[in-house]
Amino acid sequence: MRHVHAVLDVLLSTTVRVERGRLSLANRILDAIGAGDTELRADQVRDIAVEIGLRSGTTVYYDLAVTDGDGKKRLAGRTIASKREAEWLVARIKGALGGAERLAPPGVR
Repeated sequence: MRHVHAVLDVLLSTTVRVERGRLSLANRILDAIGAGDTELRADQVRDIAVEIGLRSGTTVYYDLAVTDGDGKKRLAGRTIASKREAEWLVARIKGALGGAERLAPPGVR
């Protein structure tokens, strides 16, 4: 079972890059079928948040969800075992895009 999980983990992996005010998400599966990468300008990103993704018994795994200006969600990371690490990653991505203040949900500033 570990081998199956490892193969799925590699196939479902997403590479996140933030450069020059742009967020790029490259998913191996989408690349393999020719769907290509997703690229959003910083002003197109409404929010980046930690969400509960998968539960196994009492263990919770977290996803990183990127919401664009139209409300469409894309995963920037999945099955992260540590909520603290997931929150740290979100803070790093938000900071690289121009700060958590700009990306805070409405009413939270």
